[in-house]
Amino acid sequence: MIHTFLILQSRFIRTSSLRIHPKGPWWQLSLQKHKEMHQCLSIWPLETLGRFLMEFFVPEDLPIGSVIGKIQGKDIDVGINGVISYSFDGGNDENGLFSIGQSSGLIMLVKALDFEEFETHHLNVIAEDGGWRPKMERLNITVYVTDLNDNPPVFTSTNYIATVSENALIGTSVLQVWAKDADTGIHSQITYSLIAGDILLFYLDTKNGTITTSEIFDYEQKQHFELTVKATNIGFPYLFDIVRIRIQIAGLNEFIPAFQRNIYNFTVSEALPTQTEIGRVVAIDYDQGPDGEVFYVLAGQSKKANFVVDEHTGIIYISKDLKNRLQNDEVLQVLAKNRGAITEFNVDEALIHLHILDENDPPKFDSMLYTAAVSEDILIGTSITKVKAVDRDVILEWSRFSYSIEHGNINSSFIIDPVSGVISVNSHLDREMWAFYNLTVIAVDEGSPAVTGSTKVAIAISDVNDNPPKLLTTEGFIRENQPAGTLVSTLAATDDDLPPNQGPFTYWMMRPAEGFSLSSDGVLLTSRPFDRERNPLFHSHIVVQDAGRPPMSSTTLFHVKVLDENDNAPLQRNINILVKYYGISFPGGLIGNVRPSDQDELDVFNCTIKNGPLRMFSFPFGMCNLWSSPYQGEATYNISVEGSDQLHSSVNNSIYVNYKGFTNVSLDNCVLFYISISTLEEFLITSSIWNLRLFSKALCFCSTMVAHQLQTSWPLK
Repeated sequence: MIHTFLILQSRFIRTSSLRIHPKGPWWQLSLQKHKEMHQCLSIWPLETLGRFLMEFFVPEDLPIGSVIGKIQGKDIDVGINGVISYSFDGGNDENGLFSIGQSSGLIMLVKALDFEEFETHHLNVIAEDGGWRPKMERLNITVYVTDLNDNPPVFTSTNYIATVSENALIGTSVLQVWAKDADTGIHSQITYSLIAGDILLFYLDTKNGTITTSEIFDYEQKQHFELTVKATNIGFPYLFDIVRIRIQIAGLNEFIPAFQRNIYNFTVSEALPTQTEIGRVVAIDYDQGPDGEVFYVLAGQSKKANFVVDEHTGIIYISKDLKNRLQNDEVLQVLAKNRGAITEFNVDEALIHLHILDENDPPKFDSMLYTAAVSEDILIGTSITKVKAVDRDVILEWSRFSYSIEHGNINSSFIIDPVSGVISVNSHLDREMWAFYNLTVIAVDEGSPAVTGSTKVAIAISDVNDNPPKLLTTEGFIRENQPAGTLVSTLAATDDDLPPNQGPFTYWMMRPAEGFSLSSDGVLLTSRPFDRERNPLFHSHIVVQDAGRPPMSSTTLFHVKVLDENDNAPLQRNINILVKYYGISFPGGLIGNVRPSDQDELDVFNCTIKNGPLRMFSFPFGMCNLWSSPYQGEATYNISVEGSDQLHSSVNNSIYVNYKGFTNVSLDNCVLFYISISTLEEFLITSSIWNLRLFSKALCFCSTMVAHQLQTSWPLK
């Protein structure tokens, strides 16, 4: 039978921990020869591997790549059956810290060890030969990681703040600092020490980190201290941590506030406005911090005075108008206290004497606005209201004053008694001219310089019926031939008075007008048809009356104009037109209007030439304005013109046009008449031209009518 052996080589094996049961004496000698942490060589038969428990002790700072040990087996078989390979069968899968040589059996470290993370590692190793039916055995290996001092102490807080009361006894505990070390054993033991700060005033227990006082502290001298504490390992290397500690001293209220003076004297003018600073009281408390804060309050009846005190600064302010005071001197009782309720042991008291100086104050009116309403027909001299002012100055000249109206007294409508303040009417009032007065009344005292008070007086003027109504229009129109009952106009009126002194208005005719009727509410109607050609215009005096008490009325001449209609047929005319021109020829142009005769004034006619030289005469713009072409010489033409108003039958007018020129010789042998007529149309439609002709024939001299002077000719009928 062939035997296979296992050889173990390592400097980390403790062979005394190999619990085996050897069958031969040479194995026992091998176990006793190699002990502790030295290079060792052990040989076992391969078939006994599964019965062994092996332990390795490795420091946690072992470098990566270091060989922990070597497993070597021997197989007495030859050839492929005696070739042994090694591998892990468990324990190294989670973290992969180790590796084993497949053929060499060397166990190496491939990742860093950390005692604080894992203290032990359990590995299962398989040794297998190369036979067709391989033989294998297992070996259980435990790797113990030994601890080193590789973690410093760490304080449980980065900053410590503690408080200790002033006057605390020596040995009073302040606080306990605490540090932790992740190492074990001796490496985790910590000692504490004071290395900086006020180390002479405090004591530190080196084992448990408790800090106690070594002195009695006074808050008024110093309010806080600082210490630097060091926590150090005992084992090598000496690792440490440092922390800063702030120790605050809590003050005690040892002192009470005390005024610098028990009596203060201030003088203040009554003219100063509220919130004006007039002085300051000061109290001192030798405590520091909140216990040394001083608060000022007014006590007793001083709370109702005209002054207040700032609770933090002790500044005295005016809180009310001093002009309304009852006396010129006041005494204030002011207390200085600490925070909290007032007791007889924690306050101090001072008195403030205030002397208030009198100033020349302006008179003050009882009201800032007086109102009154008066009728516009009030009699001059009538009292309408009274103003009143008061001046409380003690000096006689300052307290005497007189009244006057400063602004708003338009037309001097009002007057005020300078002594009594009674306001009376001074002139006639007319609401329609001025309905409201806003008077500024002043009261001026006799001081030097004088001071003035003022007030407003609003006076409203009420209406009386003192204005008659007036028609808004004085003319109406009616077309001729309209039936009875046709509306001519709906009258309307205006009244400068206010309701109820305005409408409703009442209308009537002063004398009845033939052909018209007027209702009381102003509706003017016809009572028969009218013919413009017989009577184109009517007049009537119309009375309009308001609704006031007593009522007022006015009379207006109202005109009714009858408008034209085309109700008359045109009549034939025989028209003579004399065209007299200056020079050698007539330049052509308008020579006259040849419309038929018609009593209607608004009829529009169209004229056409029925007989006569059409090239010589024409109506180029329609209507009946006859134009002549240029002409040289003297002649008379007769033309027949038809005129139509588009409603009645047409009529034919017979027109005679006579051309005659004149020169300077003619003018020298003529008598010239200057006729004062404004327009050519007025001259043509009047009888002046016929009178002139008769006059010229009677005197048997040349009556030359200059119809066209220079380039213009006048047509004459």
